[in-house]
Amino acid sequence: QSKPGACRFRWWGSRSFAALAQPHPTTHPHLLSPGELTAGISAEEYASRRRNLAAALPESAIAVFPCAAIPYMSHDVPYSPYVPHADMWYLCGFAEPFSAIACVKRRGGEAYWHLFVKPNCPEEELWEGALAGVQGAKDHILPEGSVHSISDSSAVLRAACEEEGIRLLLVDQVLGKNQMQLEATRSMLDVAAARS
Repeated sequence: QSKPGACRFRWWGSRSFAALAQPHPTTHPHLLSPGELTAGISAEEYASRRRNLAAALPESAIAVFPCAAIPYMSHDVPYSPYVPHADMWYLCGFAEPFSAIACVKRRGGEAYWHLFVKPNCPEEELWEGALAGVQGAKDHILPEGSVHSISDSSAVLRAACEEEGIRLLLVDQVLGKNQMQLEATRSMLDVAAARS
């Protein structure tokens, strides 16, 4: 028996899908049709955009597209809602901060994609809202590529530079505002400098 006036919580529905920080056809059927990743744009359309960009890249190149930094009104109060960077949004429709997407085009023309996301943290999600995490992003955002924690971006991209003999690095200008992506870029530049 609970005391009078005490709150009791009960979960309604099921959580068979991964929680995302953006609408999903399962949670918002009034906004998104099945197969859509964002309003009016299907997951296949985003995959087609990635294929087109990869085809336009030269061999032995990496293109990195980071998310936008979170703007703050004051020390602890962010502006709401968060607005993702246009290039990252165009390529994958992912609307979470602390993320980046990168295309690695190997010698021979084969391209593959890496998505770096903030991993799930129940304590933070309690206050800041749900995150897709690595598995949710793999299932819903980039099923044909590799999804990693954002903290692994430096190691993953550095390894790609070393293994693929990368000669060209394309980095979106928003990078200077995001410390994790800046560290990943420095790591890739170190590999390139060691080669020359």
